[in-house]
Amino acid sequence: MSNKKFFIFIFCIIFLCGTYSVNAKISPPFNDKNELDLSIKNILLSAESGLKVNRKKNTITATKNVKLVYQGIIMYSNKMTAYFDTDKKSDKTILLSSDSNSKVKLFRATGDVKIISGEQNFTIFTDLATFVPNTGIFVLTSNDGNITTLSQADTTVRTADKIIYNSNTLIAEVNNGEIINQQHILSAPKIVVTFEEEAGLSGLILKNAKTVGRTRIVSADQIMESDFATYTPGNNLAMLYGNVVLIKGDNTTVKGGKITYDMFSGDIHLTPQDDQQKIQILIDQEDL
Repeated sequence: MSNKKFFIFIFCIIFLCGTYSVNAKISPPFNDKNELDLSIKNILLSAESGLKVNRKKNTITATKNVKLVYQGIIMYSNKMTAYFDTDKKSDKTILLSSDSNSKVKLFRATGDVKIISGEQNFTIFTDLATFVPNTGIFVLTSNDGNITTLSQADTTVRTADKIIYNSNTLIAEVNNGEIINQQHILSAPKIVVTFEEEAGLSGLILKNAKTVGRTRIVSADQIMESDFATYTPGNNLAMLYGNVVLIKGDNTTVKGGKITYDMFSGDIHLTPQDDQQKIQILIDQEDL
């Protein structure tokens, strides 16, 4: 046998040993539908093109109409890869136990990623999502300047940075984020979003949000700034606190107090934060 044929033969052996379909000898939790079923962790992975195992890379790859179900959350994507540990004692069987000692370390979803929670609850669109089952954490990022969005009814949270969602605490941290309602935009270095389960509805809903760092709200005719703010989607109200500044379209500037701002209607109320605080109103002299 020539050297060339020998190397081709060796390459074919390595390739065949490294990659094969779920029809190969695989231990549970692959069910009779060729789905990855980790029932103890409430995880179910399926794909139209089936699941492909690569022993060399310790991965399971799902392509075409991929669906991952986890604790009331459904994640869709064009492609998803599960990274796992193998059974060191067996050279033929993939160890993916369905009990609490599951060896799946990470899921990575790419291409048109969509995450939903219930039919009438929030929806997330992003380019890339990673999910760590042992921590319950999702990390969502977008590529090439695209934007990751989280929408519920009239409220949209978006960022060109990343969103880290903890499914155990039901809290998402949005870096360099914005909250948009109608034509009103709230922005901050970080937005902490809290979710909750609502009686009578399946899945989760966006309960409230709190900003970290200097916060700004921009509308068609005014700008508001504060040290931090809260936002409640249920009533569309943003509350601004700390070193509040309101700049109106006529260049009138108001400082102090706290602002209650309806991000749906644009109604604004400025009141003192306490009995001792004074509110300053500065008027541009050109308007006098």
